[in-house]
Amino acid sequence: MALACTLFLFWMVLSQKFDFFHLGMGLLSSILVSMYTRKIFAHSPYKKVHAFSIKHLSLLFLYFPWLLIEIIKANIQVAIAVLKPNMDLQLQTFTIKTKLPKGLPRLIFANSITLTPGTVTLDLQGDELLVHALNNQSAQGLQKGSGNIEMEEKILRHFVGEEK
Repeated sequence: MALACTLFLFWMVLSQKFDFFHLGMGLLSSILVSMYTRKIFAHSPYKKVHAFSIKHLSLLFLYFPWLLIEIIKANIQVAIAVLKPNMDLQLQTFTIKTKLPKGLPRLIFANSITLTPGTVTLDLQGDELLVHALNNQSAQGLQKGSGNIEMEEKILRHFVGEEK
């Protein structure tokens, strides 16, 4: 029920239409989507993470603003690299070994990497992600320190509840 309410509020914010037809369609869509996804996530192999509990839903609102800022910074880096006269590109692929549990946390991690311009997750096999990067700056953002990158740490904290 919390997911349906959240989706309906999201619908209202995005549509900005408050007539009977649009509100009815939004409510119906929200209920159908929440019923369908409830069945999918009820059989999650990783029982510790409940994708749409109120706690995890609220943590999404902490993670996504940070991700949006990272996407904007990466957009600027990619634009600078592409607009340089010598087009400073050093295409590369590398693997990242993750400590995130299977299921939703790894999916969020792989998709977050892909959403960040200059990097694309090509494959996810077990605990390793194969990533393509446009240049060294994009690659270094995913290889900070001893393999413990900031994005992975935030997902671990927000979606799994573990602190480092």
